[in-house]
Amino acid sequence: MERKSQLNSLIKIALLGAVAGVLMLIEAPLAIFPEFLKIDISDLPAVIGAIVMGPIAGALVELVKVLLNFILNGTITGGIGELANLLIGIALVVPIGLIHKKNPTVKGAVIGGLLGTLCMAIMGGAMNYFVMLPLYGSMFYMDFVEIGQALPFFGQFINSLFDFVLYSIVPFNLLKGILVTVVTGLVYKLVVPPLMRIQN
Repeated sequence: MERKSQLNSLIKIALLGAVAGVLMLIEAPLAIFPEFLKIDISDLPAVIGAIVMGPIAGALVELVKVLLNFILNGTITGGIGELANLLIGIALVVPIGLIHKKNPTVKGAVIGGLLGTLCMAIMGGAMNYFVMLPLYGSMFYMDFVEIGQALPFFGQFINSLFDFVLYSIVPFNLLKGILVTVVTGLVYKLVVPPLMRIQN
């Protein structure tokens, strides 16, 4: 019985990871952010996985998503970009999964979504400030201060790499986290109960 439960969980994780990998291919730029930042909802299946099966399952869905994207699209960062994407996604789904496990209510979902979004923004800011932007800057000769100053709204405040992260990367990840959690709420009743009814 336990082996059957584990097999069912692995099937769910693989299925959700495959859906996430496909969603990762559907992305759109937003004029208020640099053009290399494109929004998508590929973390949605991982959030659902975290709700249905727990935070570890959500993290594994993120892993499947990133590996699938790596296989389909390759990498220009030697895997560093993919690692950053994985950690940022995990930062979103793990808090949601943990809080939903302890408090599976609407209030718990809201708190989990807010905390997960905040963690995602912090992780995204840290990964970009310490790893991704220095790497991209050296590889593609990109001046992020100049790019940031050309942006609407917060461009006037950007005078350093830290400013670029604070006024561009962090708001982007906050918006993405909010989008994913809102869409999760909209599709919750359509997706989560059927997955939960599948025998564990």
